[in-house]
Amino acid sequence: MTMQDKIRPGYKQTEVGVIPEDWDCLQLGEIAGTITTGKLDANAMSKEGDYPFFTCAREIYRIDKFAFDADALLVSGNGANVGYVHHYIGKFNAYQRTYVLKDFSAETVYLRLQLERGIQARIRTEVNAGNTPYILMGTLSGMNIPLPPTAEEQRAIAEALGDADALIAALEAMIAKKRDLKQAAMQQILTGKTRLPGFGPTIAKYKKSEVGAIPEDWNLAKLGEVCSFENGDRGVNYPSGNDFVANGVPFVNAGHLGAGNIKTDQLDYITRAKFDILGNGKFRPGDILFCLRGSLGKFAMVDNSLREGAIASSLIIIRPRQTSMTVAYFISYLSSRICSDMIDLWAGGAAQPNLGGRELARFSIPTPPNTQEQTAIAEVLSDMDADLAALEARAAKARAVKQGMMQELLTGKVRLV
Repeated sequence: MTMQDKIRPGYKQTEVGVIPEDWDCLQLGEIAGTITTGKLDANAMSKEGDYPFFTCAREIYRIDKFAFDADALLVSGNGANVGYVHHYIGKFNAYQRTYVLKDFSAETVYLRLQLERGIQARIRTEVNAGNTPYILMGTLSGMNIPLPPTAEEQRAIAEALGDADALIAALEAMIAKKRDLKQAAMQQILTGKTRLPGFGPTIAKYKKSEVGAIPEDWNLAKLGEVCSFENGDRGVNYPSGNDFVANGVPFVNAGHLGAGNIKTDQLDYITRAKFDILGNGKFRPGDILFCLRGSLGKFAMVDNSLREGAIASSLIIIRPRQTSMTVAYFISYLSSRICSDMIDLWAGGAAQPNLGGRELARFSIPTPPNTQEQTAIAEVLSDMDADLAALEARAAKARAVKQGMMQELLTGKVRLV
């Protein structure tokens, strides 16, 4: 059986795959009456002006003169955002390495969606992959676009995918709002400005501290008073290339730290013999691994899935003394602006700031007078995290659904008209 035999009735094989028989497959240069570049260098942009100025970095500045007045698609021609597509209607100007496409014989939004779906694959196969990747005008002009026969069908596809985009945008806005609310709540709760029901006096009294006003019955501790610290073994026993194996004892570096947890599917491993001779830097469940440089302040808790392991020199092990502070409360503190301020205070102003155990020990942490209040605070903030995680999961599902819709609608596998 040939490939042609497998194509269902009413469809045909083209350069972009199987599409309906009544669809065309045209090059972008045949659909866009004009493909040109922006008129000005990025140095000409300013923060003021009557017209938007688009650059390859997606940034929108203002400029005094416009070069285009059109319903246009702008495509970044080089740099890290090469291939980024933006739709704009009106007067504007653009960076000279931004392509401006206009005068279309098809629906502009439909074309934007086709470009977003196909341009990155085109870039991967045909675009210069050096230090500054770029896309040539000929490559862009020669892109094959599957095209429904009527503007009505093109608009229907664009509207359906636009609804998916609107849902994603709404979810992302909700996520951003909840993140802001959580940060504000953390600042209030972790400094005692808001006391949870059942804790604290009816009439609150406060005292000054290094982190602002805190309740009179709270303590302001230094991390060195409530935690212990352990660096990795940085001596002659530090693992080298030959010590890494496919299976062995986990060896965790900063890249393995996720959003408060360890990405166990990406771990490196060292031999048992190498692990046994390491003098320190061996973690256990309940420990917190904290990044001292690079991704400064990134942290993860070691859970029961990792019974043992060692840390790279960029990390430090933090062990809260559980008699005075719960681990859950301490993790809430590490995620807060209070901790971020401490990092800024003690990391120094070097081009590549870093911390050590000595600096961490000086961090100030406000602590409620008993572990029951600490636990209650951690639970409230954990519930906020759960709400955020649920929203992020919904957004991820919506993005996946949209990708599936794009594949079905933009190739005509599902027809709307």
